[in-house]
Amino acid sequence: MLVRLWELRGLERLYQPGFEGLMQGLEEFEQKWLAGGDVHMKLGELGIGPTAYGTRWYLTLFNYSIPFPAQLRVWDVFMLLGDPSSSPPSPTDRTGFSGGLDVLHATAAALIDGMREILLDSDFENAMKVMTSWIPIKDEELLMKVAKVEWRRRARR
Repeated sequence: MLVRLWELRGLERLYQPGFEGLMQGLEEFEQKWLAGGDVHMKLGELGIGPTAYGTRWYLTLFNYSIPFPAQLRVWDVFMLLGDPSSSPPSPTDRTGFSGGLDVLHATAAALIDGMREILLDSDFENAMKVMTSWIPIKDEELLMKVAKVEWRRRARR
């Protein structure tokens, strides 16, 4: 299971020296998943980039951000979906993750959707507190449905 996450899902790229892969993944999230939305504009106005909240989310696969039952759902989907190819991505490939992080991107987008109203009414301090604090997920099924909607929305672009 860990080999699948590390090699086939490309997690080793997130941990490369200098976190180049992580920065690339967060840039992909911002440009292809958040761009143009009102939350993206608000976070931009406040000077909050995806590295402020996404680093913790992506490097821990949401371990320190959402309850364990929700984490298990995200991890299950992350291990099962994505590029059907069984060959691992090249660690030196600079063209992106080829959809390998889409489940993480969709989950991040779903979490941001859930915090949308709070974020739109927040100043910098409150927005950072919301984005970096524990997110109490009461309904894992709803989180996964919203993540699926985000994933489908992105697939249509």
